[in-house]
Amino acid sequence: MHLPISFERDFERKDNFISGWKSMIKRFVDILFSLSIILFLFPVIIPFIALCIYIDSGGPVFFIQKRVGYGQRVFNCLKFRTMKGCLDQEGQLVLNVTRVGAILRNSGLDELPQLFNVLIGDMSVVGPRPYSIQDDETFSRQVVYFNRRYQVRPGITGLAQAEGYKGWIKNEEEIRERTTIDLMYVNASSLTGDVKIIFRSIIFLITELFKSLWKH
Repeated sequence: MHLPISFERDFERKDNFISGWKSMIKRFVDILFSLSIILFLFPVIIPFIALCIYIDSGGPVFFIQKRVGYGQRVFNCLKFRTMKGCLDQEGQLVLNVTRVGAILRNSGLDELPQLFNVLIGDMSVVGPRPYSIQDDETFSRQVVYFNRRYQVRPGITGLAQAEGYKGWIKNEEEIRERTTIDLMYVNASSLTGDVKIIFRSIIFLITELFKSLWKH
């Protein structure tokens, strides 16, 4: 799936939401939102999730991965740990998703620590999802205009996630579709649109959390 010619032309516009004083407003909202959640919810959420992770699989609570962000700068992306390593019969390290990790992943709760990334400026609440360095190199070779995603800060959630795209990238066609949606956001984002995406993401989180708890 390639971007339509008309879309490519539209994307060259310089008057999108990200520029100028509107970018300052978006950054202010990011700080206010992330700080509010951290102060009022994290004192309860972090100890509870941390206890669940420790009881289930022991080890560290958080996982840090290098990811590519705004301006293609690499940053430390923070998540709740959802996997545990073990050695196979050949002595090779194998990573498996833990029981609590599956719930966190399915609901999106594993991404909550990224609110700290938002607070310090590495990320935004809403924006294209950041990828690992290796994935970024692969996807940039597969998709036209892929690197244009980095004209904005990556987000905890985004338009692609609100449209149902989450989790592992299954094939090249899917990353093309996700990138197309990400570029649509970059070219036409707004505060109103961000609020809608956040609302849809919260509804999705709650729905998937109950589904995961029911299964487990």
